[in-house]
Amino acid sequence: MTDIMKFFYILNGNKQLIEVGKIDSVRGNLIQLLTYNFNISDLEKCKLYLIKFNMGEIQKIITELLIERDSKLLDIPNYEGRFLENEIFENKKYNGTELKLCNSGFDNLIIFLINIYDSMLKDEKPYYLMFTSNHREFEDWKNNMRNND
Repeated sequence: MTDIMKFFYILNGNKQLIEVGKIDSVRGNLIQLLTYNFNISDLEKCKLYLIKFNMGEIQKIITELLIERDSKLLDIPNYEGRFLENEIFENKKYNGTELKLCNSGFDNLIIFLINIYDSMLKDEKPYYLMFTSNHREFEDWKNNMRNND
């Protein structure tokens, strides 16, 4: 039985992790839109695939999501007493605006895109996409990279 690839990882030119997501998720759909429509059955796990991002497109999507966020009630659950505020919220800066975003639900997609955008501002290209069946495969790949340096 072959392992089904379930996760994708976005890495910068230094092979450092920028973001991760499930292939079968909103993040997975978005990464396909931003890069290319990949056929998962044609991909090898733990192989780096060179990708390019369009900064203008990422900015457009972030702006659209922020407008949508302002226009609706967010589904941020009541975390009071269960988690510390810094465990559930992230402060992000985008286009000179300070944002307090929840790391789950709708805001999570905005955080995902801002992390890619921030990497692009630092000019950390080229970018790579890697696919795995589980997170252990990625950790093993990282350890192997460190040991070969």
